[in-house]
Amino acid sequence: MRIFLYIIIGLFIISGCEKEPAIIYGKNHVFSVKAPDGWVYDSDTAKKFGLVHLIYPKSEPKPIRTYMYAYGWAPNSEPFILSEFINKDIETYRKRYGDKVKFEIRDVSLPADSEFLTGKIKQVDFTNIPDEFGKYSERVIFIEARNSIVLLVFSFRSKEEESKYANDYMYIVKSFDFLGEDSSDFVNN
Repeated sequence: MRIFLYIIIGLFIISGCEKEPAIIYGKNHVFSVKAPDGWVYDSDTAKKFGLVHLIYPKSEPKPIRTYMYAYGWAPNSEPFILSEFINKDIETYRKRYGDKVKFEIRDVSLPADSEFLTGKIKQVDFTNIPDEFGKYSERVIFIEARNSIVLLVFSFRSKEEESKYANDYMYIVKSFDFLGEDSSDFVNN
């Protein structure tokens, strides 16, 4: 498995990619996403939030207002359905923030293809989320794999930021590549 992953990463480099993809891994998932030009991977800050990578524009002032991240989730034992997972996520937002948070669910399609993916993909836009800096929004694409769910998240504070960075978010989404379910090569290193 390790040789396979090194070959995949090597192919990204040989094919002329300026930036190596970020590899995100955990129970039952290993996948990659690639940051667009002008964006950086920040694994140190990401670790504070339980993430592998946080991706944001190089020019972003501190505190970071616009960022993207990806992560995977796998159930401990029980089978799951994407719509149930999304409903639980919405319920979590509602419990934490009340009815102020608005959401919209959409069907989306991606060119992602893997024997590990079920083909079920949804987008949920959460808006009006309060925090210490005011309010923000998150666009989340949920991708169902056989034994996990992947989330690709775009967080922004204004319609201007959403418009400015929407193409960069889609670049990351389109770069998504599910590499497999065995993350032992990454977890044990």
